[in-house]
Amino acid sequence: MPEKHPPEQLLQALWCLPVATEFQTTTGEQLRVEFPGWLNSGAGPDFLEARLCLGDQQLYGAVEFHTHTRLWQAHGHPDDPAYQQVILHVVLYHDPRLPPLVREDGQTIPVVELATQLPEKWEQLVPDGAALLKEYERLPGHCGSLLPEIGQQRLRLLLQEATEQRLQQKMLPIQQAWNTAEPEELLHRALFAALGAPNWSAPFAELSQRLPWSALQSWLRQPPRSARAELLARWFGLCGLLPETPPNAADLHREHAHWRQIWERLENTDRLSAPRREGRRPQGRPERLLVGWFHHLQRVTPLGLLRFWLQQLKTLEPLATTDTLRQTLLQLSDQAFHTPDWEPWRKHAGFAQTAILPDQQLLGEQRQVLLWVNGLLPFFLAYARQHQEPELESLLYRLLLVLPPEPENRHTRFLRQRLFALEAPTFPLSNCSMQQGMLQLAKDFCHNFHQGCHRCELVTLLQEGTSQPLP
Repeated sequence: MPEKHPPEQLLQALWCLPVATEFQTTTGEQLRVEFPGWLNSGAGPDFLEARLCLGDQQLYGAVEFHTHTRLWQAHGHPDDPAYQQVILHVVLYHDPRLPPLVREDGQTIPVVELATQLPEKWEQLVPDGAALLKEYERLPGHCGSLLPEIGQQRLRLLLQEATEQRLQQKMLPIQQAWNTAEPEELLHRALFAALGAPNWSAPFAELSQRLPWSALQSWLRQPPRSARAELLARWFGLCGLLPETPPNAADLHREHAHWRQIWERLENTDRLSAPRREGRRPQGRPERLLVGWFHHLQRVTPLGLLRFWLQQLKTLEPLATTDTLRQTLLQLSDQAFHTPDWEPWRKHAGFAQTAILPDQQLLGEQRQVLLWVNGLLPFFLAYARQHQEPELESLLYRLLLVLPPEPENRHTRFLRQRLFALEAPTFPLSNCSMQQGMLQLAKDFCHNFHQGCHRCELVTLLQEGTSQPLP
């Protein structure tokens, strides 16, 4: 190992150890480490959920490590949304000639230079940094370390309460807006935002405001070919997904030219302002989501969006307590979001994308779950309470129990490791309800600076077996 440039793994391993918890930033501020954070083995910053004190200021977020300050820019972090939650940049060597690191929200990221602050012979403290990090990553949280002793029943009760709380929180903005817009418009907004989750949720929410449900009706009632071109040209254009350069795919050439003609003759062509993040999976590209969404809207237009989904829920109501509820729900959902076999976008990810994808549905099961959890269930919970329909409300909670879990993300992976590191084989997260409860627990407890993992109130709730409302 070169003496002057140890690998970043060694620096990360030192961060995990209580070798030093007090540092000075490159601007002379005192920094105290309350909790170093959890090692992130996936994409993004090196440590997540860290808790620091910078002078009198309490910081909560991610920590990134490099041997040299200049590597922040060299690795492309300023333009990566995943690094906009970084609260500290730890380096071995700092170059004072470089400008300060500033996030998109205007916050300056403090920098700690380790070379001048580590104890003597610090390299001997961690003979194998990689092995230490591997063990550190396996550690459960405080709650997870006690779970084998406490038992799972109390945790299941808390997860159920957290699930109900999470659904009600998603319902609240819809409920508050109930008297400001038509219910069908609110449903359209909720579903459009859910369609783009997580990376395009904000842009799609803005798109539903720019082209509301009432405005879509004139296009959706045109012949299918015309409706498809008129609507998708506008959606693609507003989202910045309609490039001037023709696509490489031959079967999209004519479509691209036609949509460009429609877009260029419009007067208001200001693109969406909401920030977006590009996902890594081509199957989740916004182009595919928008085309799939057009087919859904065309399918529901004869009845109307609200009446269509009320009809689906009425079909499910008699099955609420039967073993066939899950199967029927997935069948109805798949029919509602089906993509016709002739649709060329089943094999494409975008006009500017070159890869040909396997022929598949544009809104598959995982996307349908996102639409149910983040759109349909919150809206109809507000609807049920507005119209005083307790049977409908009961059905909605029942649907959460039978829906498959959402796709895994860094939040679910994080809490799964902290909570179930010692119990995973015997505590499968087999449905959406458990997963939603877990996400709410992470929000209420793991994302709380004042508690921290060692003072977490979730441990107290588990030990007491209480069913009191979560904070």
